[in-house]
Amino acid sequence: MKGDQSLMITLGIDAHKRTHTVVAVDDVGRQLGTKTTTATTSADHLDIIRWADQIGPDRQ
Repeated sequence: MKGDQSLMITLGIDAHKRTHTVVAVDDVGRQLGTKTTTATTSADHLDIIRWADQIGPDRQ
C-alpha cells in the first residue's frame, strides 16, 4: 500500500447448518484467506470473528 491508502477487505460467508466457511478478499478480488468452522456454538462464531480480526480491521 502507498501512503494513506487502506486495503478494503470483504468477507463472504457460505453458511450451512453444521459448518460456516468464510473467505476474505481484497479490493481487487484476490483471496487473502479462508476459514471453515463448525457452526453449532457461540464459540464457533467467535472463532470466525477472531480470524477476521487477524486479516485486517476494515470489513464489509
